[in-house]
Amino acid sequence: MTNAPTAVRRPLALAAMTLLLALSWWQVGPSHQLSDVRMRGDPFTARYELAVLAAYDAAEDGEKGAILRRKCLYSSHIVDWGRARDAAPRGAAATRPAR
Repeated sequence: MTNAPTAVRRPLALAAMTLLLALSWWQVGPSHQLSDVRMRGDPFTARYELAVLAAYDAAEDGEKGAILRRKCLYSSHIVDWGRARDAAPRGAAATRPAR
């Protein structure tokens, strides 16, 4: 194969790489695609949630989106955390153990 012209070697190398990728996908299966991999559970501590809620509540309307982008959060995080904070007995949210 070393004496073969470049025009022959490149398509063969490409075909070999395509075959390897297809075989590796077949072994793993479609259920292990990157889009399916996500963190399970709640990765945030109660102290962090309360700090973000305090900063979000204190921010003006134009700054709230910047806080969400900077912290890589969605507005649904704020809504859920706010509901949990409001529903919890006084002082209970701050004593939740860190995971």
